[in-house]
Amino acid sequence: MFVGGDLVGESVAVADLLAVHVLSIPYLFACASIGLVTSVVAGRADIAQRIALGVVFGLYLVESLVVGTDYEVAGVVAPSRHYDPAAILIDSNYDPVGVAVLVGMTGLLLAVSVVWFRRRDL
Repeated sequence: MFVGGDLVGESVAVADLLAVHVLSIPYLFACASIGLVTSVVAGRADIAQRIALGVVFGLYLVESLVVGTDYEVAGVVAPSRHYDPAAILIDSNYDPVGVAVLVGMTGLLLAVSVVWFRRRDL
């Protein structure tokens, strides 16, 4: 980021670059928890991987299609709505509510996975 910014004549604050990386952790955990749910639900790993990839991409697509419309509330379930690296890098805009939503989403999906696995394992 530093080299790319220098090449185009822009500077990147170290704190913002660090924040992008730190705040990406809840986002990545939320995406991983979607994969965990699909791996518990699906019987085979390759099927679970495809479903998880489709769900994460589908949620991103839905969120990007409904932003600014009357159906904008439908995008609230997309992890990508709650993590905006461009806003962090350009405007130093951190979203603690978005982080809380991602942590809550991760916890909920993890709990669903545990319950589903215990019932399936019996």
